[in-house]
Order: sequence, then C-alpha cells, then structure tokens
Amino acid sequence: MKPTKLSYSVLLLALLTSLVSDIVAAPMGTAFTYQGRLVSGTNAANGLYDFTFALFDDPGTWSQKGPTLADNGVPATNGLFTVTLDFGNVFDGNGRWLAVWVRTNGAASYTQLTPRQPLTPTPYAVFASSLSSNVNQTFTGTVDFSPISGPPFTVGNSAKVVNLNADLLDGLDSTAFWQLGGNAGTTAGVHFLGTTDNQPLELRVNSQRAMRIVQTQTDAVPNIICGSSNNFVGLMEGDDRGVGDTISGGAGNSIYGDYSTIGGGFQNSTIKNAPGHRGTTIGGGVGNQCNDPYATIGGGEGNSVGAGDPTTHSTIGGGHSNHIGSGYGTIAGGDGNAIGRGSCDTISGGQNNAIHNAGNSLGYNAIGGGQGNRIVPDYPGIVDRGVIAGGQDNVVNGYFGTIPGGQENAATNYAFAAGRRAKANHDGAFVWADSTNADFVSTAKNEVAFRCQGGVRFTSATGGGNQTVSWTPGSASWSFSSDRNLKEGIATVDGKAVLERLSRLSVAEWNYKGYAQRHIGPMAQDFHALFPLNESETTLNSADLDGVALAAIKGLNEVVKEKDAEIKALQQSLTELKSVVNTLLEKSNGGGR
Repeated sequence: MKPTKLSYSVLLLALLTSLVSDIVAAPMGTAFTYQGRLVSGTNAANGLYDFTFALFDDPGTWSQKGPTLADNGVPATNGLFTVTLDFGNVFDGNGRWLAVWVRTNGAASYTQLTPRQPLTPTPYAVFASSLSSNVNQTFTGTVDFSPISGPPFTVGNSAKVVNLNADLLDGLDSTAFWQLGGNAGTTAGVHFLGTTDNQPLELRVNSQRAMRIVQTQTDAVPNIICGSSNNFVGLMEGDDRGVGDTISGGAGNSIYGDYSTIGGGFQNSTIKNAPGHRGTTIGGGVGNQCNDPYATIGGGEGNSVGAGDPTTHSTIGGGHSNHIGSGYGTIAGGDGNAIGRGSCDTISGGQNNAIHNAGNSLGYNAIGGGQGNRIVPDYPGIVDRGVIAGGQDNVVNGYFGTIPGGQENAATNYAFAAGRRAKANHDGAFVWADSTNADFVSTAKNEVAFRCQGGVRFTSATGGGNQTVSWTPGSASWSFSSDRNLKEGIATVDGKAVLERLSRLSVAEWNYKGYAQRHIGPMAQDFHALFPLNESETTLNSADLDGVALAAIKGLNEVVKEKDAEIKALQQSLTELKSVVNTLLEKSNGGGR
C-alpha cells in the first residue's frame, strides 16, 4: 500500500529508563520510546513502513538538533507503531520539535508529516536528572503523578495533555466510549446510555433541559418529559407518582396519572386526583384538560373532558371551549359544545350545541352541527337516541326524536319536525312547517301535518309521462293531471254499456276494521270484476270511479233521450187520437138532433 495522505492522530512519548523513589547514582541513557498512530486518509494504516526522524528547536525553521535517524520495516497495526529514538544529549530545557517522514516499506519517496510534533516533558527527565544529583530515578509499583489539586498534567499554560489518544487509556478500545460519530459492535442489554441508579437521565441544550427520563417507582415504566423545563409529571392522591407518562414537548403541560400522553402545546393537563386515572391523551393545543381515564383531546383551546360523572373513553377532536361529562362521548370540534351525563353521545361540530338531561340517563344521541341545538328531556323524561342534523335552536326532548334541520323546531318521542317552528309535540307525529314565523303544532299522536301556504304538489315523472296531483290554496280539493297530450290508447266508451254494468255493481254501507266511521261504496274486487282497468283488485282509483260515473251518466242521458222520444211519439199519437174521438162525438151528437 502506498500512502497518499498520512497524518498523526496522537503521539505518546516515554523514557525507557527506570525511576525509583530513592535516587541511586547511575548514569541515564538518552534513548526514549516513541509511539504514534499512522492513518492513511481516514483509515488506520496496517503493514510495514520506513520512517526518518529529525529533531529541531523550532516548529517551523530549519535548526536541527542531533542526528537524522532512520528506521525501516516498522510494523503498524491498526495505525499503531513503536520505535526507539536516540538523538543524544540534546535536551537542555529548551523546546524540541520532532519531524517525521514516512513511506511504505521500500517505496521510492518519503512523505513529510505535518506539523512537527512538540516533545513534552518526558524526554526532559534526562536534563532534570542532572539537576537532582545526576542519578537515575527508579520507581517500582504503582506511580501516581496527580497533584493534590488541579489537573494531573500541565504542559505550558494548558490544562490538558495534547495529542493524547483516548483509545489507549487503561488499555480500553473505542467500544468502551460513546463516540460523536456513533458506535458499532454494541450488544443490546449490555451497552447502553443512561444511569444505573435511581437518578433521572437528562439531556440539555444550551444548558436548558430538553428531555428528562424519570423512573418514579421500582421496576415501573419510566416517565419521559420533553420540551420546556416546566412540563411536569406529578403526584396522584395518596402520593402515588404516575408511571409510563410522556410529555413530548411544549410548555406548562402536566400529567397526573399513569400511562398518559401530552403531545405538546401550552398549559395542557390531565388532572384527576383519584387512583386509577390512566390512559389519557392530549395531542396539543392550549389550556385543554383531560380529567378521566382513557379520554382524548386532539387539540384546540380550552376543551375539557371529565370533572363529574365517569367519562371514560370520551374524545374531543379540537375546537374551542367544548366539554364532555359523559362516558364514550365524542365532540369533533366547534365552539362551546357540551355533552352532559350519559353515554355514546356525539356532537360533530357547530356552536353552543348541547346534549344533556336533568338527572336521568341518556345516550346514543347525535347533533350534526348548527347552533344552539339541544337534545334534552322534558323532565322527568328520558332522552335517548335523538338526532338533530343541524340548523338553529332546535330541540329534541324525547327518545328517538328527529330534526333534520331548520329553526326552532321541536320533536318528542319518535316524532319528526322540520322547517320553521314545527312542533311535533305528540308521540310519533310528523310535522313539517313552511317559512312562516309562527308555531305549527301537532294535534294528535302519529299525525302527519304540513303547513304549506304555497300549496302541495306531487309529481311522478318528468317529460311525456309526467303526472301531477296538487292542491292549491282556494281550490278546495285535489287536482290530478288529465291533459290529452299526456294520454294515448284513447277509445270511445259506450255509456249505455257502462251504465248497464254499473247497474250490476253492489254498493254497500260499511266501516273499516277498528274504526267506527261508516261509509258507502263498492268493494274493490266487485268494481275490478266489472271494470278491469288496473292490476290492483284491492284498491279503487278515484280517476276510474269518476270516469265510470261520467260514462254511466252519459249512458243514462242517452237512455233518457230515447225515452223522451218515445214519450213525445206517444203524446203525438194521443193528441191525434183525441182529435178523432172528438170528431166522432161531434158527428154522433149532430146525428141525434
């Protein structure tokens, strides 16, 4: 391998002479061991290398001290190599800098490594020994060079040892340290970043706490608190600190309970001073409070769940100042909406809508939106499974009541109200009111009532087959389509034949089963047998009844005309007969004279 870029990582210098606490007279050598680390590019060097060393009294100028030394075929393993250097007695207390040239073993040219490395202070023990009786100093056993106070080593005005290779401290390799560039070769459960006692683990940014991991109880799930330092996981009643809680960010957020989460935002809290409070979630927003188990607030401002009857598993998606005080309730959003006691109620949105009661249970009610709508019992009734789709100021005050929208409508049990000021006050009533600003009130149970000052119209289709039945104010009855242009298959009807068949139709007096009111009319089966005009044998079509009656009248008219002609002929004959009789009488009387 031919290095193209070589540089030092760390240099470690040491004398090979021995020192002992009591000084003995013996000459010291000038050789010392030099250990370095060689890298090629970003990789540690491995193999044989040739080195040239020279010593200078300046880091930049050419003022060499002692000879130039060469050492060929020096092995480097994982970048580390060791050589012994002897420049003679050139250490007199002044600074010395080591220059190094290197090449791959046997290569044509050397590469000079820059900058020159300062030699500190170990080689100067040679000079120091001449100041201490000029005897060798030999130490046996453990040697501690740490002073009573301050750093263990001082080089010039620095409080650290420069170019020190931390990989070599205590014989440890890089897997014993967490590195800025990351670690490899770790073992789960063995290597970890954290504490081994009961103290929290904190991460800080610019000296401000950004994350804290706290284990409040032995073997419990730790709490994770991120964001502002005033985010807080607190105590419950009985001094039972919550476990398994997470605050992901924001400021002023607090959790009281177990296994609860606040995603962020400002001054959100899960507050419930009772054991068993757990599993609540606030996604974010401002000033939201989630006070009962397993409840959720997605965000928004000033929303709250709980603080009353049990409200487990309730959800507020967002919005402003919404409140749930019932279990399994849902408010998707909007402003000022509220769900009182009960279960499984839903408000999708809108403003100031409410589902509540005066003390009885309620549930499974829904308000789609709008403003000021309420599902509330007429005390002491119970409201259950009521629906208001939208509109304004509508009220359902019974079970299974329905209002699709409109304004100021009201519906009770199983009732339906729509339009404006429609009041379905009777069970099962269906009331629709037009835009008139006045109450339109049901009058009986299970009644269908319409207020339509513009009339009523039913149509079956569009185009050529369009048929319409309508009622308009002042018409006094229903009208149906009879335009010639809508008809086909037109055939002349024999009125006398219709009259003859009609004369055979039985007409009776009767009442419908369960009702006392009496009626007169034919049976549908009898009418259909004589006049098979449609497929139904159990119903009568008013158009067919009218048509048969008109045809019969026409036939009767023909019969009357015929009878009139006969009567006129008889009258003529009678007149003529009277004239003959009178003539005969006159002759008879004259002849008698």
